[in-house]
Amino acid sequence: MDDKILEEYKLYYAARAEKYKNNPEYANSYKTEKQLSDAMQACSSLEDFKDVELYTSKGKAFDMDKIYLVVMNNYMSSIYQYKHKDPGQGLFHNSAESTIEYLKELKNIPSYRGGQRVEMVK
Repeated sequence: MDDKILEEYKLYYAARAEKYKNNPEYANSYKTEKQLSDAMQACSSLEDFKDVELYTSKGKAFDMDKIYLVVMNNYMSSIYQYKHKDPGQGLFHNSAESTIEYLKELKNIPSYRGGQRVEMVK
């Protein structure tokens, strides 16, 4: 069963990378998806691809003793199982509107051009 699931994951991640290939508007997305796909293709079992480490935008590890405010869209909050203090609250507008309002409030919008959002560590 695990072998079948692993092969499905490999196909899935390869398809995600292919989706952004040769599209200059999604160069960073392609780079990230390609790295994920390459890492998955190199796995011989699901156990090889289980650890994920998240870092702040400044490259520091999150303090697991802290409580963080997290914003996510309705889809994410309804399908993912995660630890949370309360059920959260709706903002009554879609995520695109929220993103636009947030960007308008920033004095300096960060650029991800040339940046690396995912680092694969083996």
